[in-house]
Amino acid sequence: AIRSADPLSYSYTSCAGLRGCPAGLNGVYGGFQSYNPSPLSGRISALEGYGELGIPLLKNLPLIKSLGLDLAGRRTDYDVVGIGYSEYSWKLGGNWQINRDLQLHATRSQDFRAPDVGELFTPGTSATSNMVFPSPTAPAPFAVTGESITEANLDLRPERGLTTTVGARFTPSALPGLLGSLDFYDIGITGAISSVGAQSVIDYCATGNPAYCSLLSVAGAALSKISR
Repeated sequence: AIRSADPLSYSYTSCAGLRGCPAGLNGVYGGFQSYNPSPLSGRISALEGYGELGIPLLKNLPLIKSLGLDLAGRRTDYDVVGIGYSEYSWKLGGNWQINRDLQLHATRSQDFRAPDVGELFTPGTSATSNMVFPSPTAPAPFAVTGESITEANLDLRPERGLTTTVGARFTPSALPGLLGSLDFYDIGITGAISSVGAQSVIDYCATGNPAYCSLLSVAGAALSKISR
């Protein structure tokens, strides 16, 4: 699908003739009060195929009113402005209806979240204040202000999660209409999509990490390393 910011994002806010318009918004780029995305455009296309299967195993036995498995799988092929890749997700679940009052269930699944249009295509800048330089633990740190620049990243790949769910559902026949459930979740995520704050970049550079020092400039000069 083609994703573009709407025309308001390309305009400047004008308070002319408007009562109650905050003076701080007058002349601000973007036509929204709370969030002004910069104009952006990009292309994301996705093709998916999936299958799901329910398998009954046992039924109407002592302590087993019903027992079954749920299996599911999905493949998604992405194309982001000519960069293609595939992702897979799956689910393996089981349901055990002990009797009409109690049901147990468990699921193991692999899931993913693809980067959104903002993470792939949106650049931006913002003023940053109250940073401590060269780091809070340096012998003589001092407060600085600056500008934080965010760049879009077409190399982003989806976050992946591995989820385990175990639970029970109660529908006591002695109390019609009553429903209770208890569930346990365990979720592990790899490749999380996130950004590093300005102060964290400074702090990591202070430890001698050149990857973070390359993201900093002081009075226009790039830093190779900040000594502690």
